[in-house]
Amino acid sequence: MQNEVDLILFNGVIHTIDEKNSIVDAVAVKDSKISAVGTNEEIKRLKTEKTKLFDLEGKTVLPGFIDTHTHLMFTGKSLMGIDLTSAKSIQDIKDLLKEKAKDTPKGDWIFGFFMNEFELEEKREPYKEELDEVTSDHYVVLYHTSLHCVSANTRAFEFLNLSPNIDGIDKYKDSTPTGVIRDPAITEVHKKLVDIVDEQKKIQALKIASEHALKKGITTVHALEDGDLAPGEAKFVMDHQNNVKLRIIIFPQIMNVKEVQELGLPRIGGCILADGALENHTAALFEPYSDTIDDRGTLYYSKDIMERFILEAHKAGLQIAFHAIGERAIDQILTAYEKALQKYPREDHRHRIEHFEFPTWNQIDRAAKAKVILTMNPGFIVHSYGPDMKLMTKLLGKTRIKRFHPYKQVLDANILVSGGSDSPCSPMDPLGGICYLVIHPIKDNRINVLDAVKMFTINAAKTAFEEKEKGSIEVGKLADFVVLDKDPFKIKPEEIINVQVLATIVGGEIVYSKG
Repeated sequence: MQNEVDLILFNGVIHTIDEKNSIVDAVAVKDSKISAVGTNEEIKRLKTEKTKLFDLEGKTVLPGFIDTHTHLMFTGKSLMGIDLTSAKSIQDIKDLLKEKAKDTPKGDWIFGFFMNEFELEEKREPYKEELDEVTSDHYVVLYHTSLHCVSANTRAFEFLNLSPNIDGIDKYKDSTPTGVIRDPAITEVHKKLVDIVDEQKKIQALKIASEHALKKGITTVHALEDGDLAPGEAKFVMDHQNNVKLRIIIFPQIMNVKEVQELGLPRIGGCILADGALENHTAALFEPYSDTIDDRGTLYYSKDIMERFILEAHKAGLQIAFHAIGERAIDQILTAYEKALQKYPREDHRHRIEHFEFPTWNQIDRAAKAKVILTMNPGFIVHSYGPDMKLMTKLLGKTRIKRFHPYKQVLDANILVSGGSDSPCSPMDPLGGICYLVIHPIKDNRINVLDAVKMFTINAAKTAFEEKEKGSIEVGKLADFVVLDKDPFKIKPEEIINVQVLATIVGGEIVYSKG
């Protein structure tokens, strides 16, 4: 029958996140799209013998979450490596490495992730000799949580064969390398390690990352692949994305417009780095870091290179995304966008700045005027810097820190802002992100629950021109939902992070169910 529906979710609290922020009891799905929303009585009338019923039993439903900034392949690889999150000392790291080495054949690579020296007693990364004490039979590379730094044992360091004159290699007083590699040398590390993982492990990594996202209620990710971080992996994800249930929007992190056009993609960029990271003192600031005398961070591209690339990509009609954390990097990208838009006006370009962690107030106004979209990462507040803000206060000082992750000010300027994790730099966790947005340690930068939810739903859909297909629960849109055990709108803000995902539905198919 033409009017048959495939699935009905009923007896729930369904936040549609439509323009009226409507709440309904039930929703019907046909051919992977939403065919009706309304009361239990209205929707259950559509039931036929073939219709599957999902009794929500009073549980909450939101549109499927959209994470607009992930490194999906790196996320999968990180989930296959050592999780160093729990380490509180270099000895803890060595103990975790020892356990992994026991189960890893000699001569293989061992990767660790989420290393954070600020959480370690020694307040530094482990040196190669310390890792050698555990194993010299394996190649060992441990990634900092930011991915802007690694620690390698001697065997891995020698394999990398980096030029001794390249900036970013830490050295002892006698000028010999410690095994710690930072920006900008880290880009060479990423390039040399990408082919270490064979195709079968890459397929496994993509599958693991996708399943992990679905467990978090995420139905779409923006996968920022290729470039210095993962050369060639945008094409790999394109070729294999149909093998997973997760919806994937690919951002190729390269600066070759012709290559992107040949791939048939309408967008370019992602984490093409205009600068580095705050915790590594490589985010580019106007004034020196508060814990240094004259260190203002690093701009990775000249003004001419940046403006030439953005003009070319803009003229070609592509949507552009660029990583910028510090004010100087933000300024460089905004200026390039402004010049390109002045020369070739385009009303609905939706160019993006990724992160936008530490702007000036004037840069917020400029972004609004240029209609630049901001893709920001609330998970960083806790996972990278800590909820007490001690690290950021040390780096930026008590006055400048007021501009750190200024979500309320961005929204007050009517800028479209979406939420991303930057996984694996911080975990895929939209509910955690929503929580941090509402309980931001800087009270003046907090936003309300609805605005926080929109950052991971309808706003996120708009960042990829997908608002007619995703981001809200409305007739005609894709049937992508997340079912939660509690209603984020009805509990204490600090409890949102503990809300559990009970089910994730993509195109009307239940692709994850909790127990």
